[in-house]
Amino acid sequence: MEGTHFLGLGTDFTIEQVMEMQQHFLVTVRSIAASSCCPHCSFRSERVHSQYQRTVTDIPCSGRTVTLKLTVRRFFCRNESCVRRIFTERLPELLLPHAQMTKRLREAPCALSFATSAQAASRVAPHLDMKSSPSTLLRCQKTSSLPLPSSSTKIGIDDFAFRRGQTYGTIIVNLETYQIVDLLPGRSKETAKAWLCTHPEIEVISRDRASNYSSARQASNTIL
Repeated sequence: MEGTHFLGLGTDFTIEQVMEMQQHFLVTVRSIAASSCCPHCSFRSERVHSQYQRTVTDIPCSGRTVTLKLTVRRFFCRNESCVRRIFTERLPELLLPHAQMTKRLREAPCALSFATSAQAASRVAPHLDMKSSPSTLLRCQKTSSLPLPSSSTKIGIDDFAFRRGQTYGTIIVNLETYQIVDLLPGRSKETAKAWLCTHPEIEVISRDRASNYSSARQASNTIL
């Protein structure tokens, strides 16, 4: 059927069938892109070898869970020097290789966990028709690409525990946006001084009365 706007899949897919159940949609989807790039050599190929089906979970729609029955293809690699003679087409906008859920389903509870915590997000997600354990959300957080911190001339600096009682570090926060600027592997004067020496733009530092950070001030003309 036409109308991939139903799930926002884009022009590289076509929806063939939608089965509506009481609390669930089963959507049969086919990839129709004209070609695909070999993941090993990046050569583009239009020669289809075969096809197979994948079943993945997508974000909920209208209060119902959604499962995609996705038909994807294998292609012949046109590069004679490539070690991969046959490859499976990649769908980078929709899902990762071997994944059992779409990227947007993976990203939604992960964004919730960043806003709250992995534990809290795992409790809230089922109310949004999504399920994810705290350990899964922590793995998603660790593999997520974070935006680069914005430049700042005003920072806050303090120590924190990587592992309480054993390993400590230094956290640096942008005082204007309250975003983390950097995490340093230690809380010594030398660690803070080395960081300040590479950031001469810093003008103001907010800190506690720890002598290590006070001594590090000598590395730059900052106001504490």
